[in-house]
Amino acid sequence: QKGYRVLRAKVEEHFDIKIPGQWCADYFKPTNNAYQKDFDSSALQVQLDTAWHKARLRNDGQAGFVLELYVYVPKPVEATTTLRRDTAARIREQMPRVAEMLRKQGITAGPATQNYMAVTQARLPDGPVVPNNTTFQRVQHVDTRQAAIDSAMQEGQQVATAECHLVRVKIQGVPVAMVVKISDIRSALGLPDYSLRPPFREPPAVSTPAPAGNMKNIDHLDS
Repeated sequence: QKGYRVLRAKVEEHFDIKIPGQWCADYFKPTNNAYQKDFDSSALQVQLDTAWHKARLRNDGQAGFVLELYVYVPKPVEATTTLRRDTAARIREQMPRVAEMLRKQGITAGPATQNYMAVTQARLPDGPVVPNNTTFQRVQHVDTRQAAIDSAMQEGQQVATAECHLVRVKIQGVPVAMVVKISDIRSALGLPDYSLRPPFREPPAVSTPAPAGNMKNIDHLDS
């Protein structure tokens, strides 16, 4: 009584529950030898009307009329968990995807973090998985520290290669700040025209324990 469109909408609804967003238009093939151009998306309504009218010819046929529909849907593809080889080509392939994922999620990442992410993603099936383990946090810290070191070294290098420097000299016992040209001082002192100081890297603040004494020589117990 509600019509073919209502029936089709109900079928689409059940299909969408199983596989969301993948409904395709259905076409009825009138005969086994029909060409594809003869397929019709509304011809199924004619078949339903014919079955309904045939049921009317029987006593109480329409009252007990039951229509069974079989809707075939493709089996969902199960996500594979097989590990893949992290070849150099696959790591390079994952680098743009990793950078895009990190950008979308607002994660600040340097070279070490991106390289770790690319290696991790190269071993896994394709997917937007961002690791949040201890190693990931450590490489983020490494990138942060390395960025600070690179910035300090760059600033120091700019100062070292500047044309003029601020020098303090004493005039009659009073310190006076003066800007002097470095090339003139190098020429006067006979120094080469480049900085003699290597880039400075701040040593890590690591405490060294005192050496132990009176230890047992376990390496030569059997000798």
